[in-house]
Amino acid sequence: MIFKRIAAWIAYEIREEKITLSSQDAKRILMDVAPPVSPDVFSENRSREIRYDLTIIVPVYNSENWLKECMESIVLQKTKYSFQIIAIDDGSTDRSGQILNQYIKNPCVEVIRQENKGYSGARNAGLERVKSKYIMFVDSDDVLLPNAIECLLSKAYLEDADIVEGNGYRFDKNGFLGMIKKEHLPKERNQYWGGPCLKVMKAKLWEGLKFPEGYWYEDAIIGAVIFPMANKVDCLSDVVYAYRIHGESITQKHDENPKRVDSYWIMLLMAEIQKKMEIPFDYENYQRVMRQIVFTCRRIVMLPEKIKKAVFAGECEFVCTNFKEYLKKKDRYYFLAKAILNKDYAKYSIYCQEFI
Repeated sequence: MIFKRIAAWIAYEIREEKITLSSQDAKRILMDVAPPVSPDVFSENRSREIRYDLTIIVPVYNSENWLKECMESIVLQKTKYSFQIIAIDDGSTDRSGQILNQYIKNPCVEVIRQENKGYSGARNAGLERVKSKYIMFVDSDDVLLPNAIECLLSKAYLEDADIVEGNGYRFDKNGFLGMIKKEHLPKERNQYWGGPCLKVMKAKLWEGLKFPEGYWYEDAIIGAVIFPMANKVDCLSDVVYAYRIHGESITQKHDENPKRVDSYWIMLLMAEIQKKMEIPFDYENYQRVMRQIVFTCRRIVMLPEKIKKAVFAGECEFVCTNFKEYLKKKDRYYFLAKAILNKDYAKYSIYCQEFI
């Protein structure tokens, strides 16, 4: 491991490949291979009568192998808090719908059936029916650990927090794979996990908003919009969630699918939303964007070089336009920032693949 890291540093110092591709030409290339959709992320979601402490939204699509375990892990939660489960059957073609039928008579479970709209469309259907102070998302192949609701809501009500996040672990058919967060108690917001699961959020944060439909990596809205709007964010070291790795996820299976470019388009979309909602382009936002750039580089690694260079050219333009004042800060992204300032594709690639 040490020798690999030393070799990577040597490569970073030696290799150089500056791109001359303009942002306009880069955009044309990306529009040809993977044009973005134009989703409406603003909705008519409004405050409703609060009947529960928590609503748990479970998007379901062809999850017959894991759905029963997921639903049982939620239904059997022991807590003094009231909660509702909204399970959305997003056009499943397997036995998922039949499994959900087993829970229809449970007074705390509501089952919604709709044509397939993807994770965003399913989650949005749930958001439209929220009648609680807090909301939580649980994927239908994952497991909510015992006492998760009690732990998260107790902290949320004690601190009157807008968001409370716990910890979790990844697992597969062979067992434990590792913790989701290495930092049990993050000191800064950009250290929190940006996904929709693992946390409870005040429902009011979602008033007028919804997940962008038609994109991969749509949950970027959590870190880019929901977290910045929260007045108080808190965390727990308690392990509340088990995240299953099984290779059936669309973003895990299709390494060479041009839709992976959505990781770049979603960054631009989030910036548009932030401007409309007057979320500042500050240092915290800069760190989030730089982390997104690292993720994007890794997500598109199997795509043709022409596409990868076009994405990098677009990222350089975006960062230098919106965050230039932070590019010389000697933080964890300093060497990535240096590559972006110099439009050095080789150094950017080495950094993103080897150093974060």
